[in-house]
Amino acid sequence: MSILGKTEELRFEYENLNDDNNHNRKHITYYQLLKSSILDEITRQRDMHQRLQLEVDELKMQKQLSTQAYEADTQVDFEKIFFVYKFYFIF
Repeated sequence: MSILGKTEELRFEYENLNDDNNHNRKHITYYQLLKSSILDEITRQRDMHQRLQLEVDELKMQKQLSTQAYEADTQVDFEKIFFVYKFYFIF
């Protein structure tokens, strides 16, 4: 093989190597963007979950307060009835 032929072969290999390198860079850039968008979505989902958890906790607290208020009202009503009943039988 002549020097000119070998030079052409090396140039062809170098250009293919360059093309592969550019192709790989494009793939790396694509995967970096994909990774970034996935991480952004994970962050968005985590934030949404935290907001929903806060709302659930707030609703649980409201339920507990409502239950306590109902129980307190029921206790007061029971004491009123007992007082009237006791008063009625005393006189």
